[in-house]
Parts: sequence; C-alpha cells; structure tokens
Amino acid sequence: MTKLGIFAATILAAAGACCGVSAANAAPKTCTGLWDFIETDCQLTWYGITLYGVIDAGFTYQTHGAPLDTRSPPGSAYIVQRYSRSSSRWDVAPNGLQNSSIGIKGTEPIGGDTSVVFALDAGFDPYSFKLSSGPGSAHHMAGTPQDQQTSWADSSRAGQWYNGNGYVGLSSLSYGTLTVFRQNSLTYDGVLEYDPMGASYAFSPIGWQGITCGGGNTENCRHTTSLKYRLTVGQARVAAIWQFGGYGQDNASNGAYQFGAGGDIPNLANGVLSFDAIYSYVKDSVSTALLGGSTDANGNPIPPFLPQVLTATISDNRAVMLLARYTNGPLKLYAGFEQIRYSAPSDPQMAFTNIAGDFVCLGCQAFNNTNIIRRLLDRRQVRRYQPGGCDRRLLPLPTAFQLRHAHRRGHVLRRQRARAMCRYVERGLWCYRLEVCTEVGCLHRRLLVGVQWRIVEQLFREQQHRYYGGIALQVLKSRRTSVTAYQWA
Repeated sequence: MTKLGIFAATILAAAGACCGVSAANAAPKTCTGLWDFIETDCQLTWYGITLYGVIDAGFTYQTHGAPLDTRSPPGSAYIVQRYSRSSSRWDVAPNGLQNSSIGIKGTEPIGGDTSVVFALDAGFDPYSFKLSSGPGSAHHMAGTPQDQQTSWADSSRAGQWYNGNGYVGLSSLSYGTLTVFRQNSLTYDGVLEYDPMGASYAFSPIGWQGITCGGGNTENCRHTTSLKYRLTVGQARVAAIWQFGGYGQDNASNGAYQFGAGGDIPNLANGVLSFDAIYSYVKDSVSTALLGGSTDANGNPIPPFLPQVLTATISDNRAVMLLARYTNGPLKLYAGFEQIRYSAPSDPQMAFTNIAGDFVCLGCQAFNNTNIIRRLLDRRQVRRYQPGGCDRRLLPLPTAFQLRHAHRRGHVLRRQRARAMCRYVERGLWCYRLEVCTEVGCLHRRLLVGVQWRIVEQLFREQQHRYYGGIALQVLKSRRTSVTAYQWA
C-alpha cells in the first residue's frame, strides 16, 4: 500500500512563536498596532506576559486517507492507518507541521540571575477551534465500524485547556531551571530537538505515532503533575523529570521518571557534534485504541466491519534513547536510537478514568463499550524463566485462585492456592512455553497439554468495590464463581 501526501501549509505566527529572531535583535520589540503585528515578528507583551500562538492549516491529497477528525490532534490520516480508505481524497489539512495552539508565557527577574518563568498553552483544530483530544477522538469513534471511522489518533493532548504545557518555576544561569506541573517529557524534548522534520504530523513518522516521545506510549509525552530540572554547564547538560501523582491527577500513568545527559563538541572537523542520552521508566502506562475490527494483509478493513471497543492497554515501560546531530554550515546529519521494553503493569487495573475523563473498565463491552488489556510479559522477561524456578515479582497477581483437574471430580490437584495464575499468564503459557509459578512449585506447559483445567476464583462481595470499581456484574453476585474452562491441545 502506498500513500501520497501533498501538503501546503499556511502558518500565521503570533509573538514570533515559529519565526526565528536574529542575534542582533536580542530584545524583541513589542507590537505597536495591528499592522505592526501582521507585518513584523513583534511580540504581544503586556506587563511581562507574552501572548503567543500558531495556526497551521492547508490542503492535502491522499491516495489512502480518511475523513477529517476535528478532535484528533493531527486531524488527518497523514500516515496509513487501520481505518484508511482504499479511495483517494482531497481534504483540508490541519496541524500538518505542528499543532495549532495559543498560550501565554513570561519571564520575570527576581534578583541576580534568577527569574520566575511560566508558560500555559493549549492546542486546537484550526477549522473548528475544538481543543485537541487524542483519547477523546478515539472515544467518539467507539462503537463505529472500522470502515466508517474518521482520522482519530491517541495523544497526550486530551481536551484540557492546558493540553500543551502549563508550568511555573525558577530559572538561573548558575543553578539551572526547576519547573513544576504539566511539562514535556525529556524524550519529547529530544524528539523536538533531533527529529529533522521537527516532529511534524504530516511529514515525520516519529512525530505522527508518538511512541518515541512517550518512551513507549504517546500519552506519556507530557506529564501533568511533574517536577523537571535542567542544568547546562559549559558544553555539558543534564536533566531529570519526575511525575508524582497518578491517574487521579490527569496523568496517563501511575508514576514516571527520566534522566538525561548530553553535550556539544565544537570544532569537530569544522563542525559541532551534539548528543544526548535519556533513560525512561513509566509505571502503569496507558495507551488508548479501538479494537475489534479486522484488516487484510495491506491493512484495509475487511468484513465483518464490527463496531469497535474503546480499549486501554496498560504496561510498565522502560526505554533508552540515544540522539546525535552533526552540524557543519548548511550540512546537518542526524542519528537516533531508542529501545523500548514493555512488561506487565505493576498495578493491574480493573477500572480507572483516563486523561480525557472517560471511565474505562475490564470486560465492560456491554456496560459502556470499554475494555482493559494488561500487557503480557515481554520476551526478555520470558527468557528469565528457567526449570529451576522463576521470579514471582514479574507476576503481581491476586492470590485467590485454585487449580482443579476436570477429569478427577472433587480432587484438588494442588490444594494450596496458586500464586500466579490468571488468563493473560495462561496465554503466555501457550505462546512462550512459560512455567506457572505457585507456592508449591512450577507447572510446565508440557503438564498441561491435552488436559482441561478449571480455575475457581473465590471472590467475596466485599471485594467487588476493590477489584471491579463497584460495578455489580451478574457474574460476580455469587460468593464463589467459576470463571472459565480451558482445553489445552
């Protein structure tokens, strides 16, 4: 499948947001009137508060596109997606180079080389002026067959009036910059700095998909409650960010931290070599998608075009990013590498509210058309399982499970409760030949071949609120519930 995007963008920049200012103009002038604002790159500043923004709009031709979605940050399917159509289309093209936005910022000296800094901005669709909301665009398409969907896309922008940045802090040339509240992740800063296409939605696959900037999931490109520190000493620089708080504080994870270090090497073959390295860890990271449809080998939706379910995939993510750029006059060479490891979440969720304010719960297709997937163990962790034992920390599961042999009625094969038995672990058994680790030993997959097992879960009424968000499903009304039966062949 091929995709052709011909994009013509018109950018109107307020306060010099997208226009470079020469070194000679160290202090940008303030606008004196409307014509001065249109004709020059003057700033709209009043008592130290600067209004800035950008409007990015244009037209696009796509051989495999999808209708415009005014909620989605990209707005258009610049990269082929599962919902892309087989026909060609002309359409308006919002936010092709960058997300249209408006905001305020300021720097107020308070003594010496120290200043108070702040910024607050929000992204929007330039045609409808709706605030950008990636998870909201997915939620709006939930229940819609795949071949009828518009160009939804997940994002850390979720319809908030502060969906860009919203921070305040102190900045000093000697001691660095310390800021708090909603800020870009270090990996997102790295993408903006080192992506030759500037993280463009239309022209950069890295900018479109967002996995890179979030260290695994695009919703983690920004953290709403975070503490960020940056320090530059000579040609070297270090940085760190810590997300405190969790889902309840409008974050897409229950915790995260990143560390970064880099520098510049001047006069290297008459050029400058810049480099940065970033380590990232995100706990219980959320990725939002629509699942339930089918596609062919080329990614086109095929019958049956089933209505899709809003699905949150939760995982712990670890990533290492390495970035480099060599500049020699007009010549610029870029290089980048990122390794991301997904693993089972530290705190498996049964129900939560995502950053767009939508309630999502496990197995709630009939209740509100939502579901939760808790990511399987990755292959690197699977290789840690040896016949001699296993690491139970990789399986943070409830203990109220028993194993029963279906062909020996009433006979409990293992009378002690299994410590790590759940549906997604069983699926791992089938795919990766894992061992099930229990308090009485390990059961290898070869012991399960051709044998039917029944899992009996003891779930009391007083635990319903804890594990199922207070939703009294019919299947949970008995004090002891037979969950399901499996046939291993």
